[in-house]
Amino acid sequence: MFFFQYKPPYCIIKVKGGDLAVYAQVNFDKQFYQHTIISDNVQVQSNLWKRNLLSVSTHKSNDIKYTFLLMNPSAAVYDKSDRTVNKVIKDAYNDGAGIVDVVNIFPFYETDSKKLGKVMSKINEAQLNTITEENLRVIKRSIESSVKSGGKVICGWGNRPTKLNKSNLRIYCSNLEFIKSILSSYSEILLCYRTNITGMPSHPLYNYNDFRRYTLI
Repeated sequence: MFFFQYKPPYCIIKVKGGDLAVYAQVNFDKQFYQHTIISDNVQVQSNLWKRNLLSVSTHKSNDIKYTFLLMNPSAAVYDKSDRTVNKVIKDAYNDGAGIVDVVNIFPFYETDSKKLGKVMSKINEAQLNTITEENLRVIKRSIESSVKSGGKVICGWGNRPTKLNKSNLRIYCSNLEFIKSILSSYSEILLCYRTNITGMPSHPLYNYNDFRRYTLI
């Protein structure tokens, strides 16, 4: 088994007198987390990072994989987690999973999804298309491997990000439709924490519900 590690991303907060680098990272919760299998975070350009896949093993001794489909990465890397990742690892462990994959509709690191449009505007169209296609291939493989393992897919991407321009909104809609086209074949293993008023699967972080069945809309 191979392990991959890259320099972690960080966010820059403007403060009087200069820039302050702030890490929104926490330690992995060793009660549930065993080790990282892969975290393929890569620097796209200055202060812009992406991650297609974070895959970790739990302390359950099995190969059952749960795939969590979220909106975009926050801060977790190979050797550091964030609050959302810690929560989904814990929830998957408590439900019997030995492996947890975290994938996202958008692969770009940003703690505030309202700023995703600004992040994407930094990338030229050709590069954005290449990054998007690669991310969707990773999502497809993760879902299919979870199905093969006897695992489940937990949807938690939440509402559509605000402040997306027309071009980025088209990418969002296209990505989501592609993902739904894959998920439609596996309705019996689709779960979420709950749905919001728009019918979208709620983000995991502040959700204390048990997993429930999710129906695509």
